[in-house]
Amino acid sequence: MDSVERLAHAINVYRDSCGTLWVDAPVNRALKLESAECRDYVTEKLLKELGCKPTKQVIDVLISKLRNTARAGPTVEVPIRVAAIRAGSGFDLASGDKIILDLADLQGRVVEVSLQGAQLTTYRRVSFSRPPGLLPLPEPHLGDNVNVRQALAPILPFPGDDARTVVAAVWALTSLVPIIPQPILMIVGEQGSGKSLLAKVLRELIDPNGSPLRRPPDSERDLFIAGASSYVLAFDNLTGIQKHLSDALCAISTGGGYSTRKLYTNDEEVVFTIRRPVIITSIDPVTVRPDFLDRTLLLELSALPDKRPILELEETHERCKARILGALLLSLQDALVARCFRRAEKLGDPHRLVDMHELALMAAESEHFGWTPEVVDAAIRSNRDQVRQLAVDASPIISLVTELAREGFEGTATQLLTKLEALAPKIQARRGDMPRSPEELGRALAREEPILRSRGVIVEKERGLAPARQRLIKLSLDSAAPVAAARRPVSLNPAHFAKRR
Repeated sequence: MDSVERLAHAINVYRDSCGTLWVDAPVNRALKLESAECRDYVTEKLLKELGCKPTKQVIDVLISKLRNTARAGPTVEVPIRVAAIRAGSGFDLASGDKIILDLADLQGRVVEVSLQGAQLTTYRRVSFSRPPGLLPLPEPHLGDNVNVRQALAPILPFPGDDARTVVAAVWALTSLVPIIPQPILMIVGEQGSGKSLLAKVLRELIDPNGSPLRRPPDSERDLFIAGASSYVLAFDNLTGIQKHLSDALCAISTGGGYSTRKLYTNDEEVVFTIRRPVIITSIDPVTVRPDFLDRTLLLELSALPDKRPILELEETHERCKARILGALLLSLQDALVARCFRRAEKLGDPHRLVDMHELALMAAESEHFGWTPEVVDAAIRSNRDQVRQLAVDASPIISLVTELAREGFEGTATQLLTKLEALAPKIQARRGDMPRSPEELGRALAREEPILRSRGVIVEKERGLAPARQRLIKLSLDSAAPVAAARRPVSLNPAHFAKRR
């Protein structure tokens, strides 16, 4: 048993903040202690140590010792694909912080983004989880003669000066910083517009996988399990999304947790805490809930005028990957260095994902990005306005409340509902799109308030004077905000009053 003791001390084990136990393995890899793969690894180590095949009892004894050591040991987070090494809170390259991108190749190489630059290395301070399906990234081209705009041009279905190219680049850049909220990239377009191909291409830039595009899971549990098994989540051809999955994707985008009962147990809990970049493709927007749209970058595609053979496209994509990845990493390094030595200017009315907005503007100062900060800022803001308009077009009350705010309103929810019903087109009333009770109207106002605020509408709730002390709602326009556009002519097309998914 001396050999078992020696191995128990030689093998590095630890646990993560969710309680999962891990074992370090070659090369730069972490294995779940309870996995079959880890058992095979331990068996191989015993075979080399003992000189003969170990018995099941010996294997079980070693795993038990490793389990006890891991439970009593330090807490270490185990990343997938991208890691942030930090000395403390925040992130500062000048303090020795780093971004590490796992190429997941046979040599165990990574790209280290630090104050010294973006360098290919075999960094040994972090071990990565490499679940089944995870594929290696190409060695990035880290030369001086690359920029994201030029490198992306051959693989995107729109020109380099199109704002959508900037949006795609911002999504990819942000995905390389796992400690900030991640955008949900929603790619919409008619059949034959190349949505699935674009989603696959963008995912493979950061996190290639044997199954790059998947059908959406049916439950929150399955969604978080998918997030624990890959870095980029890409779901293809959605026709809609249920509220609980919309909320779960919001949590995964900004960083959230989920707990569930461990299978085959009554009182053991499994906890997932993840933050992931997300890609969704659909013909129509999958939801118009404001909290989801606030985290969304939108790419709208049209039918491709010229169809190209898929093998030719794949060859082009493969040829461009290394240059795109290299340009993104160099842009990221320049942005993080700039962040070290000067404070970012305070943005007026920034995107909900303000870290993404600031990172993109700093990257735009790099010669490796390809756009000016003014162009990037305009593209992000224009995209946000485009996304918000989806909610306005689908909501039965936003335009009506904006019109009332223009005139000024103060009254109870019942009085407000009466006013809105008087303004609403008859077709809306017949379809039942309007809130049907004061309580339902109150919930709708709370849900739409971020969009209303962006249109300059102020919603105030207060108590009236004694003795009634009624709850009053006051609507007005913010004089400092841009005046919301006048109400558009009412359409009689029922499709324009689509119910909220």
